[in-house]
Amino acid sequence: HQLHGDHDLYFFWSLERVAMAFGVDTIGGVNWFNWGCDRLLPAQQADGSWAGSYNPVVTTSFAVLFLCKSNFVTDLTKQITGKVKDPG
Repeated sequence: HQLHGDHDLYFFWSLERVAMAFGVDTIGGVNWFNWGCDRLLPAQQADGSWAGSYNPVVTTSFAVLFLCKSNFVTDLTKQITGKVKDPG
């Protein structure tokens, strides 16, 4: 499967970073994680990798980082939680 225009998995990882840092589940009224999973999971190759704009190792790393949903800026998140709302 292809990502149908969503070839830059750096975007997916960036989206995950911002959403996790700000502690938001939706962006524009859309659950960003479900949106990404709906695109990433069908695009996974038979060998477990992803194809995209970068070398497969880099692209796969961005996909896995998105899917992990880890928050490595918990101190920042605590400071800004509740201050950012989904404008949608």
